[in-house]
Amino acid sequence: MKPPIHPLRRWLFEHQSTMLEFADRIGVSQSYLSEFLRGKKSPSAEVMKRIVAATDGAVTPNDCVAYLSIAPRDVRQGAE
Repeated sequence: MKPPIHPLRRWLFEHQSTMLEFADRIGVSQSYLSEFLRGKKSPSAEVMKRIVAATDGAVTPNDCVAYLSIAPRDVRQGAE
């Protein structure tokens, strides 16, 4: 079974935005954003506010918490 897709990753795909572009837009490094999308890091409240603003509310803090609660453990731990 495939792991669920992170809501922000889906948004990036739908808006044809790269992780680098989005990371620059919200003021974080691409590696930080990558770790967040893989469930290895949780964004600070300030970064989460920037994500919500940059996606016009399409990605919310609740989406991200819900993703971590349903993502298989191996995804959260970064296993391939």
